[in-house]
Amino acid sequence: MSVLKSQRPLPLVLSFVLLLMLAVPSGFGSAYPSHPPQSAARGKILSIAAGSDHSLALKADGTVVVWGRNNHGQLNMPSGLGGVKSIAAGTFHSLALKSDGTVVAWGENARGQTDVPAGLDGVVAIAAGGYHSLALKADGTVVAWGNNTYGQSNVPAGLEGVVAIAAGGYHSMALKADGTVVAWGKNMYHESEVPLGLDGVVAISAGLDHSLALKADGTVVAWGQLTGVQFEAPGDDHLSGLTVQEGDLDPAFSAGVTDYSTYVAASVNSVHVTATLADADSAELYVDGKPHASGTVAEVSTPGASTEIRIRVEPYLKPGRTYKITVQKDDAPPNVLFDPNGQAAPAQTAESTVTVTDAESGVDAASLWYAWTQSTAVPASGWTSCANGATLKQTSGDGNWYLHIRAQDQVGNVTDAVSNAFVLDNTVPVLALNGGNPIHIPQGGTYTEPGATVTDALDGVIPPSNIAISGALTRAALAITRSNIRSRTARGIPPR
Repeated sequence: MSVLKSQRPLPLVLSFVLLLMLAVPSGFGSAYPSHPPQSAARGKILSIAAGSDHSLALKADGTVVVWGRNNHGQLNMPSGLGGVKSIAAGTFHSLALKSDGTVVAWGENARGQTDVPAGLDGVVAIAAGGYHSLALKADGTVVAWGNNTYGQSNVPAGLEGVVAIAAGGYHSMALKADGTVVAWGKNMYHESEVPLGLDGVVAISAGLDHSLALKADGTVVAWGQLTGVQFEAPGDDHLSGLTVQEGDLDPAFSAGVTDYSTYVAASVNSVHVTATLADADSAELYVDGKPHASGTVAEVSTPGASTEIRIRVEPYLKPGRTYKITVQKDDAPPNVLFDPNGQAAPAQTAESTVTVTDAESGVDAASLWYAWTQSTAVPASGWTSCANGATLKQTSGDGNWYLHIRAQDQVGNVTDAVSNAFVLDNTVPVLALNGGNPIHIPQGGTYTEPGATVTDALDGVIPPSNIAISGALTRAALAITRSNIRSRTARGIPPR
C-alpha cells in the first residue's frame, strides 16, 4: 500500500480512464484521428472519456460525440441519443447515463458488456471496466454486467449505502457513505484487497491492476500491482536545504532530520530562514504558516526567549513533512575554569590549565586569548591567542601575577575572566656579612662569628634562624679570613 496526498482541488468523484493497448494497429495515430470532430467543437463540452482506441465527449445539450477506431463498433452510437448526463468508456465499449436514470451502451459485446439489464432504471452513476460495466442506483445498490472471468460482475451480497463506483480492468470498487471501500473481482496483484482500516474516503478510482482512494484529509491510498509507475506520483516531501542566517543549525542539516535548534543573540528580534524544496515543481512550501517560494529568504519574528518555527513541505500527491527550528536567545557569556586558580605559596613559575565552556550557543574557538599581568584590571594589550584546554605558564617576575582569559560564544557574548593571584619570587636575596673580612683579633683573643644579614625583595630581612653559615676559617698572622659562607631563605632561594 502506498499513501499519497493532494493539495490541489479535486472533484469528489474521480473519473476513470482506462487504456488497454491490447493491439496497436499499423498507422496508429494517423488512420484513426485522436482529435475530436468539428461537431464536438460546436457547443460546450461537459465531460470526456477515453477507451482503448476511441474517445467520447458529452456536450451541454445532452448529446454525445464519439471518434477514434471503430473495429469493435465503438463509434456506433445509437441514433438520436440525447438527454445524457454522464458517459464512461471501457476498452472497446461505451456507456451513457441519461437524465431519466436509464443506461445506453454500445460497442463490443463479446462478453455482454453492452447488454444493459432489462428494466434497469434509477441509475445515478456509471463506470466502464475492461470488459464489464457497473451502474450505481439511487437506492445505493450496484448493478454489474459483462465479463465475469474474475468475479468482477459478482456484486457482493448485501452491498448497499454506496455513493460512488469505479471499474478497473478486471475488478470493481464501491465507495460507501460511511467512507469505507469495498472491492471485488481479480485479485492477482492484490488490487481487490482494500487496506485494513481504510476509512474517511471521499473518492475512488480503479486502474488495470491497481486501485486508488482519496481520503478527506487529502491523502491518497494506493494498492495493487507495484510495477513502479503507478506509485511514482510526482512530489518529494523533503527539503534539500535549510539555513538560518543568524546562527548555525544543530544538528547540521540533513534532509531526513526534521528537528533543529539554533541560538541567536538576545538582541535579535527576527531571523532569516531559507528553505529549499527537493522538488519545487510538485510541492508547496510554508514557512511559519505562510506560503513561501522555495530557496528564498523568509523573515520570521522571534519575540520571546524561545521561538519555534515550522517549515511545512506539502507535495501535491504525497503526505507532507514538517521541519522545526527552535530559535533560542543566548545572553549568557562563556564560563572559564582555571586549574589551579591561583597559587598562594611563592614559586619561580606559575601555570594553570584553562577550560572554557558555553552551555548554549557554544564557544567560538577562534576567540580565545590570554595575558599574564600583575593587575586584576583587564589589560588593554599584550593578548596572545590560545586553545581551549591549554596549560598557560608564567616563568618570570616577582609578586602577584594574574592570568586573564578573554572568550566569546557563537552569538557574540564576551567574557573577560581573571584568576586568583599566583605568587612568584624570582629575585635572589641580598647577603651582607657582618663585621669585616678579614677580621683582626688580638693575640690570644677568641674568634666569634658575627654572622650575616640577608634581605629579600618580598620577605624583607630574613630571620637568623633561616640563615645557615658554613665554610672554613683561614688563620694568617693575627687575622682570620672568612670564606664560603652560605645561607638559604625559607623559600630556598640562595642569597648573593
